[in-house]
Formats: sequence, structure tokens, C-alpha cells
Amino acid sequence: MAKRIIIEIDDQVLRCGEATTGVGGLQLGNLFLIELDHELELSKQAVAIKEALNANGIQRGEVDFIVNRRHVEMRELSVPPVPNDELADLLRFTAKSEFASVNDQWKLDFIPLSDVEDQARNILAAALAPNWLTAIDEIVKQCGFRLKRILLRPFCVVNAVNSHLDTDRPLLIVSHANGNLEMLLVNQRLLRANRSVLLSGHGSDELKQEIRGELTRTLMSGARIFGGRAIENVILLGDEDEWSETRKDLGEDVTVTIASHEKIFGDSISIAGHHPGGMIKDMAAVVGAARSLTTTNIPQVDFANPRKKKVREFDRKKAYLWSGVAAASLLILGILGWYMLSSTYIRIQAEEKKLSDLLKITEPTNGRPGVAQIIGEVGEIDQWENSNINWLNELAEVSKRVLSADEVILNSITLGTKDDSTSVGITCAVKSRDASTDMQSLLVARP
Repeated sequence: MAKRIIIEIDDQVLRCGEATTGVGGLQLGNLFLIELDHELELSKQAVAIKEALNANGIQRGEVDFIVNRRHVEMRELSVPPVPNDELADLLRFTAKSEFASVNDQWKLDFIPLSDVEDQARNILAAALAPNWLTAIDEIVKQCGFRLKRILLRPFCVVNAVNSHLDTDRPLLIVSHANGNLEMLLVNQRLLRANRSVLLSGHGSDELKQEIRGELTRTLMSGARIFGGRAIENVILLGDEDEWSETRKDLGEDVTVTIASHEKIFGDSISIAGHHPGGMIKDMAAVVGAARSLTTTNIPQVDFANPRKKKVREFDRKKAYLWSGVAAASLLILGILGWYMLSSTYIRIQAEEKKLSDLLKITEPTNGRPGVAQIIGEVGEIDQWENSNINWLNELAEVSKRVLSADEVILNSITLGTKDDSTSVGITCAVKSRDASTDMQSLLVARP
């Protein structure tokens, strides 16, 4: 069972509640108000808030804060076709030119009004002023809370009336509390626009007239916001006696639903303890924040956890695990590689020895010619056989030039070819030097 403290912070009052989620569903209890003393400085006011919370039984724990629309700047902005992950960086880049007072100290968040990434679309962007961030931080510090979310009231109110929403038609949600008239324009469960007007009328008639004028103005602007579609449904948050005359003023052009705060709670949430009607009257935002703990179909602006580009978080345990797996794999691969290399080296050495033994066989030994010599002689024989030469003619030509037997005694004749030319070698004995010279001249003189 999880508990969440919910505090709506406004200029004049804190609206507080404690939500519990568990097997039995969602339960909201310990509802109370804390009046704020603006004469106290921030640190002393935070101490006073802590004392009031403790007096109502709220101690340390996880907390959600809800801020009023008046404390933020909100714009509907057009953005070019970009992936959802890049919208946060784009908004941060354009915020200073799109918002009037926003600087680096403001907290930004947004809700895409369309999920189509490859087309131009609109986003609803909101920026929270730094002084409210400081006030929330001081309360969290003094009370020992753990801050979980900083929500925006209009989105919480939309979530509170979730069961009354028509997903197909635009509608207007209206609430009136502490002299402030809040009007929310919603379509397909998405908040599209918000008007918050501080009423200045003093008497009952003046207030009713002012409310009537603001509602008429908002209904007329709805067609422009919703692309020509008129608002036909209005939800008034409160009791029948509070809105009976307003229902009549709106006439028959729109369908009016008066949602009492008891109806807002519905069957999906139960109220623990006894609280007077006036106590529950202004708790719509607290109810919506509690309901968002268990339902996610209504998007929320959250200044404590603004949308940002998703960055893969570094998981040390997984990193150590995969590093160990990688190291073990490298070790195993190293052992296998060493084994394979050593085995290959042994085989290479064996083959080299075989080759060396074979080469020794080819070498000449004991008068036996070597392989190289045999191959050379075989080559000469092949050359002799393959040459296209009529050796009888060659011998005939040579014999014509050899001197008579009285001059020359032949010992041998060697025939050969080289580069397609023939050669004839004669080994002979001659009687005199002159005979040798004549013999050479006759042989060289072959045509």
C-alpha cells in the first residue's frame, strides 16, 4: 500500500489530501485547508505550513504539489516535423522567443497535441516561475518531504472529471472558487486552452453578470480553437444552487452538466473520514492528482519531471556483468587461438622436415645425377624432339664444308637448337693451323 501527500498551493490557501493506493483501489482522505499568512517571510511560512500539516496528521513522505494556472505561462506552439524525443530540445531552444518572461530559471514542460511525427503539429507548453519553485523547495525542505511531481491545476481538474468527458466533442469545464473563474477547453481528453479570470464584482448580481460575460466570450472563442467546431457541452463544477441561474443563461444551445464535487469523486475513489461539504468543494484538483496515480489516459504537465530527450541510463551492474562476459570470452578465445597457433606451428615444422627430406633425395650422390641435371637433360631431349628441323639436311650442308680426310679427322658431331636456331658442333683433329683456319671459314660461310 503506497501513500502520496497531495498539496495544491495557491496565493491564499493550501488544499491538502492524502491518497492511498493498494488492493482496495484508490482512497483519498485527510482533506483540509491551510490559510497562508503572506506577512511571514518564506522560511517562517514554510515552518508554519509544517506545523499545520503535522497537526492534521501528515508527516514525512512522498508529495505531489499542484500549482495554479496564474503562476505559469502557457502557450500553444506550432512545431515542425520532428521526432517526439527532440521536442524537449526544440521547446528549450524557442522558449525565450515564444514566452514573455521565461529564462533559464523557469521550469518547462509540454504535452504534444498530436503524435504524428512526420507532420507539423502543435504542442501545449507551460513554464513555471522560479519563485514558486523556490517556495515549493522550501516547504519540501522544512517538512522533510520527497518531492515526486509538480502538476498544473487545469490538467488535474480535467482528470478529476474524466468520467464525464466526451472523447468526440469539444467541451468547456468551468469552476469558481475564491473569486477566480477557471474555464478549461477540452477535446478528446486533451486540454487545448485555459482561461483563468480573477473576478472583480462585489455583489452577487455583479458576479453573476461577470461570469455570464466570461462564459459567453469563451464559448465564442471555442470555434476558433477547435477548428470551427462549436462547443456544445459545458460541465459546471459545483452544486445545483450555485449554477442554476448560469444554466438558464446558457440557454438551449449547449448541453449543461452540473457535476457536484461528490459526483466528481465517483465510484473509482473513496473518501476516508467525515468532511463538511465546503471542505470538499474546492478539492477537484486534489482529486485529479490522486486519480492520475492509477490512470494514465489524461496526460499531465509535470515540472518536477519535465519531458526530455530519452538518454539510455548507465547501469553499472549490467556493465560489470557484460564486462565479465566479454573478458571471459576474450580469455577463452585467447586460449583457443594459442592452441590453434601452436598446433599449426607443429604441423608446419613436420611438413618442413618432410620437404627437407624430399629435397635431399633430389640431390646428386655417389655419381648419380641429381634431379635438376636430369630435368635439364630431359628438357634438351624434349627440345630436340619438338624442334621442326631436318637434321639430315643440316649434316649434308656441314659435310660439304668439311675438308678432305687428308686434312681433317672427325671425332664427333653435336647437333642442337636454341631459340628456334640450330647449331652444329664439330670435334676434329687437323693437320696444320692453316687447315684449322680453312675449316672455320668454310663452316661460318654457310648461307
